[in-house]
Amino acid sequence: MQHFILNITSISKFTMLLVIAFLIIGIILGFIIRKKKKLTSKIDKAINFSIYLLLFTLGLKAGSDDAIVSRLHSLGFTALIISLFTITGSVLLAWLTYWLFFKKEKK
Repeated sequence: MQHFILNITSISKFTMLLVIAFLIIGIILGFIIRKKKKLTSKIDKAINFSIYLLLFTLGLKAGSDDAIVSRLHSLGFTALIISLFTITGSVLLAWLTYWLFFKKEKK
Protein backbone atom coordinates (compact mmCIF):
# COMPACT_ATOMS: atom_id res chain seq x y z
CA MET A 1 0.00 0.00 0.00
CA GLN A 2 2.82 2.38 0.85
CA HIS A 3 4.44 1.78 -2.54
CA PHE A 4 1.15 2.67 -4.23
CA ILE A 5 0.93 5.97 -2.30
CA LEU A 6 4.53 6.86 -3.17
CA ASN A 7 3.86 6.02 -6.81
CA ILE A 8 0.83 8.33 -6.95
CA THR A 9 2.82 11.10 -5.27
CA SER A 10 5.63 10.77 -7.78
CA ILE A 11 3.12 10.83 -10.66
CA SER A 12 1.53 13.96 -9.22
CA LYS A 13 4.91 15.67 -8.85
CA PHE A 14 5.83 14.72 -12.39
CA THR A 15 2.51 16.05 -13.69
CA MET A 16 2.98 19.29 -11.78
CA LEU A 17 6.48 19.74 -13.16
CA LEU A 18 5.27 18.96 -16.66
CA VAL A 19 2.52 21.59 -16.42
CA ILE A 20 4.99 24.18 -15.11
CA ALA A 21 7.48 23.31 -17.87
CA PHE A 22 4.81 23.72 -20.56
CA LEU A 23 3.79 27.05 -19.04
CA ILE A 24 7.36 28.35 -18.98
CA ILE A 25 8.00 27.18 -22.55
CA GLY A 26 4.77 28.86 -23.64
CA ILE A 27 5.77 32.12 -21.98
CA ILE A 28 9.16 32.07 -23.67
CA LEU A 29 7.69 31.29 -27.10
CA GLY A 30 4.97 33.90 -26.58
CA PHE A 31 7.62 36.49 -25.79
CA ILE A 32 9.48 35.57 -28.98
CA ILE A 33 6.43 35.73 -31.28
CA ARG A 34 4.58 38.62 -29.63
CA LYS A 35 5.20 41.00 -32.54
CA LYS A 36 3.84 38.60 -35.19
CA LYS A 37 0.20 39.68 -35.22
CA LYS A 38 -0.95 37.19 -37.84
CA LEU A 39 0.41 34.25 -35.86
CA THR A 40 -0.90 35.53 -32.52
CA SER A 41 -4.33 36.01 -34.09
CA LYS A 42 -4.35 32.36 -35.18
CA ILE A 43 -3.22 31.30 -31.71
CA ASP A 44 -6.08 33.30 -30.16
CA LYS A 45 -8.57 31.48 -32.40
CA ALA A 46 -7.02 28.11 -31.47
CA ILE A 47 -7.27 28.98 -27.76
CA ASN A 48 -10.94 29.91 -28.11
CA PHE A 49 -11.66 26.69 -30.00
CA SER A 50 -9.80 24.68 -27.33
CA ILE A 51 -11.82 26.30 -24.54
CA TYR A 52 -15.09 25.53 -26.35
CA LEU A 53 -13.97 21.95 -26.90
CA LEU A 54 -13.02 21.55 -23.22
CA LEU A 55 -16.38 22.97 -22.11
CA PHE A 56 -18.21 20.64 -24.49
CA THR A 57 -16.35 17.56 -23.25
CA LEU A 58 -16.91 18.66 -19.64
CA GLY A 59 -20.64 18.90 -20.41
CA LEU A 60 -20.57 15.43 -21.99
CA LYS A 61 -18.88 13.99 -18.92
CA ALA A 62 -21.26 15.72 -16.51
CA GLY A 63 -24.31 14.69 -18.54
CA SER A 64 -23.24 11.06 -18.61
CA ASP A 65 -22.59 10.88 -14.84
CA ASP A 66 -25.75 9.63 -13.08
CA ALA A 67 -24.63 11.02 -9.71
CA ILE A 68 -24.31 14.52 -11.10
CA VAL A 69 -27.56 14.39 -13.07
CA SER A 70 -29.54 13.10 -10.07
CA ARG A 71 -28.23 15.93 -7.85
CA LEU A 72 -28.33 18.64 -10.51
CA HIS A 73 -31.00 20.69 -8.73
CA SER A 74 -28.95 21.06 -5.54
CA LEU A 75 -25.64 21.35 -7.38
CA GLY A 76 -27.11 23.99 -9.68
CA PHE A 77 -28.24 26.15 -6.77
CA THR A 78 -24.87 25.85 -5.06
CA ALA A 79 -23.08 26.69 -8.32
CA LEU A 80 -25.35 29.72 -8.78
CA ILE A 81 -24.55 31.04 -5.31
CA ILE A 82 -20.80 30.48 -5.76
CA SER A 83 -20.93 32.15 -9.19
CA LEU A 84 -22.77 35.19 -7.87
CA PHE A 85 -20.29 35.69 -5.03
CA THR A 86 -17.35 35.15 -7.41
CA ILE A 87 -18.64 37.67 -9.93
CA THR A 88 -19.47 40.21 -7.23
CA GLY A 89 -16.04 39.86 -5.64
CA SER A 90 -14.28 40.12 -8.99
CA VAL A 91 -16.17 43.28 -9.97
CA LEU A 92 -15.53 44.90 -6.58
CA LEU A 93 -11.82 44.07 -6.64
CA ALA A 94 -11.49 45.25 -10.26
CA TRP A 95 -13.20 48.52 -9.34
CA LEU A 96 -10.96 48.93 -6.27
CA THR A 97 -7.83 48.22 -8.32
CA TYR A 98 -8.89 50.75 -10.93
CA TRP A 99 -9.73 53.34 -8.29
CA LEU A 100 -6.44 52.85 -6.40
CA PHE A 101 -3.97 52.49 -9.28
CA PHE A 102 -5.37 53.67 -12.60
CA LYS A 103 -7.83 56.48 -11.98
CA LYS A 104 -6.33 59.80 -13.03
CA GLU A 105 -6.92 62.74 -10.79
CA LYS A 106 -8.94 65.60 -12.25
CA LYS A 107 -7.12 68.91 -12.26
